[in-house]
Amino acid sequence: MRHCLINLITDAIKYSPENSAIDLTTRFTGNDCELSIADHGMGIPAADQAGLFEPFFRAHNVIAIKATGLSLNIVKHYTELMHGHISFESKELRAATFKLTFPAYWANKGYMRIFPYFLTSQKRS
Repeated sequence: MRHCLINLITDAIKYSPENSAIDLTTRFTGNDCELSIADHGMGIPAADQAGLFEPFFRAHNVIAIKATGLSLNIVKHYTELMHGHISFESKELRAATFKLTFPAYWANKGYMRIFPYFLTSQKRS
């Protein structure tokens, strides 16, 4: 779960204007734990959204930004290994929001303990 959050928050920072907010939200809904990461960046064009989780895929509006195109593929893979699901909402020139949904038993096994470490170890430069 830590790798999922690191990749999503790093991407949110990378594709957002400097000093803009990145929102991290967690909530439990019945049998699920939801983690949501929202940025206020450039968004993902509708034409590029279908390939977003493919390895090495880059949306056409971010070609000038250095990246490998692997982070979302990695997030999807790790999420599915933990019996979770990833979804997103985005519009070009607007915010993007990625939501990870996991069975709540992952949180009960202690995986949610990564938040204090993650939030204190990641700094925006």
